[in-house]
Amino acid sequence: MFCAVGILLAGVLYNVAPARLKSRGLAGAVVFACGAVALPSLLTGAALHPLPSAATALVLTGLTMLAAGRVVWWSVPDRDADAAAGQRTTSVRRGAVGALRAACLLSFTGLAALVWGLWSFAGPGAAAFGAAGHAVFTGSVLVLMRRVAAGEAVSSTRLRTTVMPVVLAADVALVGVALAG
Repeated sequence: MFCAVGILLAGVLYNVAPARLKSRGLAGAVVFACGAVALPSLLTGAALHPLPSAATALVLTGLTMLAAGRVVWWSVPDRDADAAAGQRTTSVRRGAVGALRAACLLSFTGLAALVWGLWSFAGPGAAAFGAAGHAVFTGSVLVLMRRVAAGEAVSSTRLRTTVMPVVLAADVALVGVALAG
């Protein structure tokens, strides 16, 4: 019940004034990720187990942090439009490089939690298989940060067509690990 209320509350806080956390930098990214990843997963898992195992909690924490990193990462190509619309996203507040630094921190920390949780759940092979795509994504954030710092423009089309398929494959791999475990 608490998770269901949390999902609803996260959606309202992210989208509706006066809070409209979408316009409040990192807080918006974290609330969005909690409402889209952690809380729905906990709600679903509660049907079988009232409390998640430590490994499950680590995996969900990692995936939530990775999702928050992706929200921040995705704000970079929208920076000018967000600023023109009065949205104070992380990339508007910190600039493109600052936003990508935050995305790197969230992604690297999330990746570490994901690997730890998967390793605890099903061993090193599952951790390597389940986290590989997310490691590629995390590395791509670092590469993009360096390119943007050197003055290269960011294209949402390029991100959508090159990086997002890797994220999708990584999420499918995690489903495979869960089903095999």
